[in-house]
Parts: sequence; C-alpha cells; structure tokens
Amino acid sequence: MYFWENDKVRLRMIDENDSDILEKCLRDTASRMQPDHGIALPATYQVAEDMVQYAIDSTKEGEELWFAVLDSEEAMVGYAVTDWFDIENGNVQLSINIFDEYKRNGYATAASHILLKYLFNERRFHKVGCCVLEDNYAGNAFAKSIGFNTDAFRNEMFYTHGTYLGEYYYSILKEEFDAGITKRDNYEWKKSSLGKLTDSVVKDGKLVKPPSNPGDDREYFWEYDGIVLRDMTPEDYMVNRNIIYDTQACVYFDGEVKLPYMDGELTEFEKAHLNFGCDDDRIEFAICNSHEQYVGNINICGLDRKNGKFSYSVYVSEEHRGHGYATKALRLILWYCFEELRMNKMICNVNEGNNGSAMVMRKVGCRTEGIMRENEYYHGRYVDAVMFGVTREEFMTFNRFDE
Repeated sequence: MYFWENDKVRLRMIDENDSDILEKCLRDTASRMQPDHGIALPATYQVAEDMVQYAIDSTKEGEELWFAVLDSEEAMVGYAVTDWFDIENGNVQLSINIFDEYKRNGYATAASHILLKYLFNERRFHKVGCCVLEDNYAGNAFAKSIGFNTDAFRNEMFYTHGTYLGEYYYSILKEEFDAGITKRDNYEWKKSSLGKLTDSVVKDGKLVKPPSNPGDDREYFWEYDGIVLRDMTPEDYMVNRNIIYDTQACVYFDGEVKLPYMDGELTEFEKAHLNFGCDDDRIEFAICNSHEQYVGNINICGLDRKNGKFSYSVYVSEEHRGHGYATKALRLILWYCFEELRMNKMICNVNEGNNGSAMVMRKVGCRTEGIMRENEYYHGRYVDAVMFGVTREEFMTFNRFDE
C-alpha cells in the first residue's frame, strides 16, 4: 500500500503543471478570503505561477510542504500545506483547501488522516495546529471532527467586509492522535501555573488603579512617569546583549537556551534598526530611567497595518527589574500604537512560569484568550503558552479612571 493514498485521495507534491488549476482557485473569492483573511486583489495567472513556484521552492528548502490532493480519477480537488515548522519545540501547522465543486465529499478528512500520520509518526512532531476564522463555520466544524481541540479564540484579529473577525486556534497532540480522540471539546481552559485566568488586575478584591495615562498634555510624549523612550544606539545594543542572553530570561521569552554570543561589531539586524529603522515591521526603543540611564529595550513588532494588529517584546536588565519600567514602557507603546498608528489590537504569548510578564500583561488591561498546550520545549519538558490580547477599546476603558 502506498503511504500517500487511501481509499479516497492520493497526495503528491505541487508541480509546475498546477498553475492553471490554482489560477482558477484564486478566483474563488469565498475560498480565498480564508487564507488571505480578506479580499485579495484580482487574481492573475502570474500570481498562480508565483504561488506554484513558491510551493516548489519552499518544499525543496524544507520550509513548507505543499501537496496536491487528487481523487480516485487523478483529478486535483484541492491542496494541503504544512508550514511554520518549529522543529525544536515539535510544532507544525496544517491547512487544507478543497476546491468548491469538490467539497462535502470527504476529501479534506481523508487528506488530513494521511498528513497527521506523516507528521506524528514520520516527522516526530509533538503537536499539529491550525487557525480558522470565526465565520468559517464549515472549517471550524471540520477541525473538531478530525480531533482538534480549541486552544483559544482571539477576537478582532482581521478586518474584512467592514468589520473585525476573530480567529479560533486549534491543536491536536500526538498522544491525542494516537488515542483516536475525536470528541468535541467544550472550550474549558486548562489550569495554568500563572494562576487563575483573569481579565483585570485584582488585589485584595479591588481593581488596582494604574498610573495616570500617557495620553495627557505632557510637553514630551515619550517621557512618562519616570521613564523616557528614545532610539537605540550602538552602545545600547552592546549592553543589550548581556540582557537578552540572560539564560533564564531567554528561556521564558524565546523558549530556548541561546548559543554563546560573539563580542564585537553590531549585527546587520542591529545596524538596520538604528534610528528607528523599521522596514521589517519592527520599531525598537531604548528605555531610560529618570537619570537618563539605559535600563532596557522595548519594541513594537509584527505590525499588521491592514488588520490593525501588532505584538511587542521587552527586556529589562536584571539590576533594574522590579521598578515597573516594563509596565510603564508597554503602556506608553500601547497608547502610541492605538492613538497614533491606528492599531486595533495587541497580541502576545507568555510562556508558562513567566509570572512577571503575565502580571505586566494584566496591569495594562490585557485579557487571557486561551492556552497553547505544550507549545514550547526547554529544559527537557514541554510547557504551555498563555495567549494575551487587548483591543484599543479595552485598553482605553481599562486605563480610564475618574479621579
């Protein structure tokens, strides 16, 4: 029996002869809205050719795997993609697109059975995930039907048809796949060592009042409550290496033990981000205290200007932790993104055990949106990642207090 086929479908790699079929697929607006998260520009044959070439090149380089899904008559009925390979942590993403005229024939289910078996039993992945827009009712039902469980729901992630749509995050672990689990979950969040999942900062039963808003009439916007944000200098980056290579901080933030860093000149990445260079959707700031002393770094990253989303990361040197610098810097960054860049939502994941970062999230009004189960691998074990998010409206409401 050939591994890549069953009684319903056969899989092969995408090749140059698939451009015509994919060009037709790209004209199906309803289908394309899901992977594109909105209305794409009119399809062209060149786009289809580029898509096929990208699939071939990515497969050769091992970055992604693109499969044509064929029926018993050898007709191409759709395609499947496995991407976002995280070899170290054992995670991978799966997506399947069946062309409209071939839907409801069981092709997606049959293809998923082959691919899950391959990813778990041949590639030794620990977890397979997928993401589905909230209005894709068939896609959400399909994910549950093949054994995926809901990790999280993130609201207002994508903007299309004049409104914001949320996205469901699903996953299946190898042990669940091996056990043949196909039950529909009931959206119950698992317990976390970060404590009870909560939507606000509560102390002794009362809401903790944050400091005053950075959106007042101060003379200089980037100076706030004892901190100043400015551009990164070459000297800052040299100091920053000692911060970001703090092993415990790296494990919590990046989920890995970094190899030893090299002293010397700035990296190309660091050079590119001097003077607020942000061609790669990233803006880096130095955090200074009231004595103009460099205490750490905060950056805006993953700027998605169409959908109004972004993320962030922050590092504070060990000797300056515990003074609220990260919280103050984040509040200032959020105010800037929401009020000046017209962003709508900030999203961020916090690895299990990183209680400090979780508290910072809650102090600025972030809500817990779910838990990515066994998402990172370090120190010989898998740990969860708690998903946080805050919309502009939530941030403004949370940080608005009557005196």
